[in-house]
Amino acid sequence: MRRALNLLKPVLDAFIRQKLAGVPGARVPRDADLQGLLRAMLDNRGTFFSGRSGEALKHNVNLLRGARNWNAHDVVLDEREARQVIETVAIVAERIGAPHEVIAATDALNAPPQALSVPPAAPSGARVPPPSPPPGTAAAGAGGSSDRRPPRVQPRRDAAGVIVNADELTADEVALQRVLCPGCREKVFEEWSAGWDAHAAHRCAGMTADTTEERKSEFRRRFGHLFRAPARGESQRAVMRHIWERCCPDDERAIREYADAEQRGEVRRTNNASGLLPEGYARALLADGLRKGWLRPCG
Repeated sequence: MRRALNLLKPVLDAFIRQKLAGVPGARVPRDADLQGLLRAMLDNRGTFFSGRSGEALKHNVNLLRGARNWNAHDVVLDEREARQVIETVAIVAERIGAPHEVIAATDALNAPPQALSVPPAAPSGARVPPPSPPPGTAAAGAGGSSDRRPPRVQPRRDAAGVIVNADELTADEVALQRVLCPGCREKVFEEWSAGWDAHAAHRCAGMTADTTEERKSEFRRRFGHLFRAPARGESQRAVMRHIWERCCPDDERAIREYADAEQRGEVRRTNNASGLLPEGYARALLADGLRKGWLRPCG
């Protein structure tokens, strides 16, 4: 993967500087690394991503930013993930008009392994033995079947303990953990999923929608499997009780978590006559629970 990114960088550098030469105020640092070059493209969307084909290029640029972050965090990719990154490099290289030699060299990194030689045909009438099962799989017994289910994906962490493959995991595996944003692969959530909505609405480079609400909806649509849902029919008090059990005595954390749950649609108000924002409502609900006794004080 690193070789593919290194092949792309000088070509991308020349392409970006040429395109931005006549754009007022546009600057690219002289020693910009690959991440800086990709950021320059996203900061000048009108120049690089116009039209429907531009949306496809923007999508691939965001994928490369994620790959660059993986590389910086020394994340080890499996073969399929590495091939996907190399293919994305080749697509971007083609879109920016890279020399044929660069594209060919990139494609060569993804070349399939040499095909196994075909065994000689068995003599006429000879019994051909059945093929051996692939390594790591059990041969099927009589009336049975071999177990070919892939192993469960485990959380992968960088040197700082941040989960870097959240998009492959479940809500239970990432809840309250330090998580690299699966959309832009830049922001680290200190306690997933606190703060996801503000990030998705305003800063996540992996979102393509225009308005803040559309961007939040896009984030939820793509990564909804990473959000815990309350049990069916749970009331506001029940949700707050669960949160308070986890967060007590940290009032502010409990308020943030309840507000996040409301914004994700996991708990709803029957009306909003008070006009309070989610955090204000969560603060009032927490105070009500402690005052009336349906929440127990810590200690």
